[in-house]
Amino acid sequence: MRLYIFIFLGFFLSLPAQASILFTGSVDDDFESYSCLTDDQDATSNGLDLRKVCFFYDGYLDELYVGVAAHSFIFGDVDGDGNPDSGTSDTAELGTNETLVISLDLNGDSRDSAFDVNTVDVLIGVSPTTDYNSLGVFNVINSYLAVIPYTGFGGTELVNTVISGSPSVNNPDLEFTIQNFSTITANDGSAIVNTVELMVFTDAFGGPGEDFLPSFNESISFNIFDSDADGLYDYLEVEQGSDPTSDDSDGDGITDGTEIYGDNPTDPNNEDTDGDGCTDGFEDSNFDGSWDVDLGETDPNDPDSDDDGLDDCTELTGTNPTDPNNSDTDGDLLIDGDEDTNGNGRHEAGLDETDPNKRDTDSGGVNDGDERTYGYDPNDPSDDQTALNQIASLRGQNQVQGSGFCSLVQNSQGTFSWGVIGLALLSLLGLRRKIKA
Repeated sequence: MRLYIFIFLGFFLSLPAQASILFTGSVDDDFESYSCLTDDQDATSNGLDLRKVCFFYDGYLDELYVGVAAHSFIFGDVDGDGNPDSGTSDTAELGTNETLVISLDLNGDSRDSAFDVNTVDVLIGVSPTTDYNSLGVFNVINSYLAVIPYTGFGGTELVNTVISGSPSVNNPDLEFTIQNFSTITANDGSAIVNTVELMVFTDAFGGPGEDFLPSFNESISFNIFDSDADGLYDYLEVEQGSDPTSDDSDGDGITDGTEIYGDNPTDPNNEDTDGDGCTDGFEDSNFDGSWDVDLGETDPNDPDSDDDGLDDCTELTGTNPTDPNNSDTDGDLLIDGDEDTNGNGRHEAGLDETDPNKRDTDSGGVNDGDERTYGYDPNDPSDDQTALNQIASLRGQNQVQGSGFCSLVQNSQGTFSWGVIGLALLSLLGLRRKIKA
């Protein structure tokens, strides 16, 4: 009796996906759970039952790691003679009694049609008449049928494969890599995409066997290379410590891929990258990875976006909120941090603070900046008239207007000063020269 084991993948693959691993012969030890599809039901009567199929892409080496485990020794050397394909006690005779096949739909055209020779692009496995050494990637030929893949073997091998070593009692699982994986393309020449349609089952004499994953005539969607579909590939997430099973590892509302690849990148492992007390998603309110001042967003990489001495979160959430993108919210020539001197987001007149949202805190007629500059109390309206008069006088005596060698100055009482006299003298001089001429 010949029993064939099949793994069918509707394969929409996106590159790359995870850091390299070291094969030990144990799929459980070598692959993370998120990169595997499992079947916990040992439903077979003859011990040939796939338990787990794992995938693992190294974007730096461009290699796909594959691991296949079973509830019993499908691939192992049960009798310990050093050869898993011989002896009366061995259940595994891969390429003779059992054939492992991974059918890849690289561009996803089987999603809306039958999973057959017209949609499957390549086969990974072992020809049924050979052994482990024939493990490779093959073209699908016209006679390929989804449930009888061995009739389609014999095409051109596309890329090299490397087996970790012959399975044995101590290393019962089949593990191998597919090199130069990104060179594989769909039959129509299209690139590999991410979402996987997968069905695992056993087949005897070209008919369905007794074990299925997930169930017979059904498929399961699975993202092999970006498990959480957050735009950040698994191998990069493992490398930097983010969670490849969560699209938002730090829970700040921005997906990991956006935090890494956005115009204003943030830390996907820290919900508050700049430590200002507000999460990155609160600052980047549309979660697009850029700092949009026009939308009122603050910079999640800078605790004080406008450099006024108040952190962004205080400006946004204080009891007296100010504009975190404007250092002088009320335009009184005092920056917000100089008005809210203890930086707590409240106006506390008892602490001699001024209101950063009000140009003239005491409503006395002189703005806070002028009162501070000329030594008056911006929280006391009773001195504003005196301040107004003095400030007007000082400005009238010192303000210079005009250009060139001629200037016109007007003091606070409205009378012309030496600038006017100088202008008159120059005019008379010009008139005298004209008469002489």
